[in-house]
Amino acid sequence: MHASQTDLGETLLLLNFASRMLAQASDRDTVADMALETLADFAAAPRAALWTLASDGATLTLDRVFSGNASARPELTVPVAEGAFGRVFAEKRDMAFDALPGAPAPLPAGPAPGQGCLVLPVVASSGLILGALTLDAASAAPDVLASLRLVATVLAVSLDNARLFELAMVDGLTGLYMRRFYDARMAEELAALRPGASLCLVVFDIDHFKRVNDTWGHATGDLVLREFARTVRRGVRPGHDLACRYGGEEFTLIMPATASARALEIVEGVRHAAAAMTFPGIEPPLRITVSAGIAQADGPGQAAESLFARADAALYAAKEGGRDRAVVAG
Repeated sequence: MHASQTDLGETLLLLNFASRMLAQASDRDTVADMALETLADFAAAPRAALWTLASDGATLTLDRVFSGNASARPELTVPVAEGAFGRVFAEKRDMAFDALPGAPAPLPAGPAPGQGCLVLPVVASSGLILGALTLDAASAAPDVLASLRLVATVLAVSLDNARLFELAMVDGLTGLYMRRFYDARMAEELAALRPGASLCLVVFDIDHFKRVNDTWGHATGDLVLREFARTVRRGVRPGHDLACRYGGEEFTLIMPATASARALEIVEGVRHAAAAMTFPGIEPPLRITVSAGIAQADGPGQAAESLFARADAALYAAKEGGRDRAVVAG
């Protein structure tokens, strides 16, 4: 293959990569994995890693490392200070350093230039430094470096888009999607519902939540909301069910391709897990229960408002029936 054909092939590959990354801008994990795999391929590097810069700019946390066609997330935090990362961030350009032997990810051994660990800054278009990329590679050839820089630029745009998406759509307290995202996603799921298919909507409510705030204070109330959100995330099917904080102490769960019997099994698991939650150090001792209403949509033509009304009515029936229970709408 001629050099021009090789260049064209790489250009097309990069354009395809960029378009796919930008299309996945709201899915941070997918974007990061795609970028690291592409970087490793272009640099012929055994490993590539993404590091996230703390808000105060003092430390970098290892986000993930790609090696052997798989992504892993070992726990590691390193200071920025006056080391290699500090130099890269100050100059906002890629640099090569000696590699630290035995590190769980490509990591520069010190601030002096060397070989073995290539560091590229991840900089948003606004100039905000989001983190860094590191590769097990010496200084690359100019054409390879140009490709790596392009990947880093596209990654920075995608990560910044994901960051802005999260600010707009994710509840800062619980880490779940907010009401506006629920509204948009529910409309999409119902529009895509086909004859013979089903979808369930669950509405959770923490029982006597006002009493939690009145007795233990709002800080404890916030803790309860965070812990219940974590319980919901652990109890549902990853990549399938979509949990949202609807408002206050009310949460929703969109469960595509799910009948009410299966939804009830999952909800009961969440409900029992919530009842088993403990809050050490809080006096008087605190335990919570939750109630839930479940409504099933069958086939096309369902309205989001009516489906929610049915789930909410089932939730009300659960409250009227003594709380700490789930009811399926008739």
